[in-house]
Amino acid sequence: MPNKPIFYDTDCLSCFIEVNKVWILEELYRKIIIPKEVYKEFKRPQGNNRILEINKLMEKGFILK
Repeated sequence: MPNKPIFYDTDCLSCFIEVNKVWILEELYRKIIIPKEVYKEFKRPQGNNRILEINKLMEKGFILK
């Protein structure tokens, strides 16, 4: 696991969520960081089902913003 912060953008994270493979990221990294703007993109109406997953991962402490 890298010691440097890992940042993810909307497109990349969306792909992992859509194919139900977020566990791959959890195996590779202890935590990932998403910028506040990325979080806002997930909150848009077209990201409704994805924001639920993002919020779950934030509650677990895996995603930081």
